[in-house]
Amino acid sequence: MIEFEANPEYYLGKPAVERVVFKFVGQVGMMTELLSGNADIVLQGDPFQIPAVLGDPRFRVYYSLSQSAAAIYWKCDHPIFRDPRVRQALTLAINRRELLGAANLPADLPFSDGVFTERQFRRRELPEPLPYDPAKAIALLEAVGWRDHNDDGVREHEGRSFRFTAITGVDSGLHRLAVLVQALLRRVGVHMDVQLGQATSRMRVGDFEAAFAFHPSGAEVQRLYFGRGNTRTGYANPEAHRAIDATFAAADPDEQDRRYRELSDIYRADPPVTRLIPRTRVHFVHRRVHGLTTPFHADPDRYMEDLWLEQ
Repeated sequence: MIEFEANPEYYLGKPAVERVVFKFVGQVGMMTELLSGNADIVLQGDPFQIPAVLGDPRFRVYYSLSQSAAAIYWKCDHPIFRDPRVRQALTLAINRRELLGAANLPADLPFSDGVFTERQFRRRELPEPLPYDPAKAIALLEAVGWRDHNDDGVREHEGRSFRFTAITGVDSGLHRLAVLVQALLRRVGVHMDVQLGQATSRMRVGDFEAAFAFHPSGAEVQRLYFGRGNTRTGYANPEAHRAIDATFAAADPDEQDRRYRELSDIYRADPPVTRLIPRTRVHFVHRRVHGLTTPFHADPDRYMEDLWLEQ
């Protein structure tokens, strides 16, 4: 346990909650403590517990976004994914709102395609995501030459079936998303096999066709996976390479924001990665605790000075 006391000399005034006690009891123990009345808050609860918590009138559920998102990284120099219209079509074919619902997250949580600075994130200036548009996805695939010639439900082009393998780990919940994406892509004639394995280590050496992993928004990750001379994803877009380099050169915050918007526009037309749903922290909170809002001010451990208790 760790105990915190309100600081009477805090520059915004003494916090309203006099004392906060952190208990470290494990994932199962957290729910037991909450339901028995021994705790008011569960930090980073299990999303699969959300329906049960929402069904109990004593509690609220708060959702906190991060700049990272669950995503599919494409091997852009693979014969199937070399044309950017294919990667754009696959993004259009995935209903991200449906994925949010399947993950027990609110369907109106904001998400985006592209990248953004910490300041843009806090100001909620997120790039617009590509819409869910399976009809346009099919049109793009057929424009490239991917058609179902033998009516087996899978598209073909130049003797190759649109079949590929996506790797995913099992310790982050991404494998559950992968199964849902698999079903969505099947609707547009694309067959994706899901393989459990060490996705991160294989991505480091470029040994994959597609991979489910988290995609942070920072410039370092963009340079590592999509920048000039990268061998991990084979992304070869000179315009994007220049924009990624420019994000490092920009020191002025306004210039950084502009460079990130520029890079996001490039990613929308030529996506090296498809962001699926935002990485989300879920907190279960007793209704007597106030001062939190979803999704940008929802972390009780980060905003303890804003909490107050209903007597």
